[in-house]
Amino acid sequence: MKTIQDQAIGSWEAAQVMGTHFTQPSTMSRAGKLTAKVIKSPSGEREREFVVYSLEECNTDWDDYVAAIDRGERRRRRVHADARPDELRRLKRLQAQIAFDDAVGAAEAAEIMGCHWTWPPRMAVRGDIVGRILHNGREGKSGSRLWIFSRRSCLENIARAKADIAAGTKIGRPRRATRK
Repeated sequence: MKTIQDQAIGSWEAAQVMGTHFTQPSTMSRAGKLTAKVIKSPSGEREREFVVYSLEECNTDWDDYVAAIDRGERRRRRVHADARPDELRRLKRLQAQIAFDDAVGAAEAAEIMGCHWTWPPRMAVRGDIVGRILHNGREGKSGSRLWIFSRRSCLENIARAKADIAAGTKIGRPRRATRK
């Protein structure tokens, strides 16, 4: 499997890669040091937003931090620096690596495919589209399971469905038209 260099990662994952506290990526984003992509994810009746960061930018920030220490500039120690190697290995082993510019949430994936927002996670589990849960550092299943999906895989799924419809081999109810 090819590792995506600029993959989309969550705030906890970004903090682990940079060796900082999990609140620092949002602070750095507001200061203009990291690029953040806002993703809408419906959860029941209410919509909420979460942010993904670029793995490449987080690695660049780490390299700048190490270079500043090597130059002898006074820097505060990053207290979670020991977690960085484990997180990089975990991100490299992921089956579903999603590029930063290709990441969408469940709401947008559902809108692209013309289905209810609860279907994209099911489709990702089945392997119909590419998706993964952002790691949040908590043990077990938590209430904040944030999914990201590949926009490209959603569009490919639509193309496969249209080909099945044209061939007359699609099973199930017809899809409703996708919204724009």
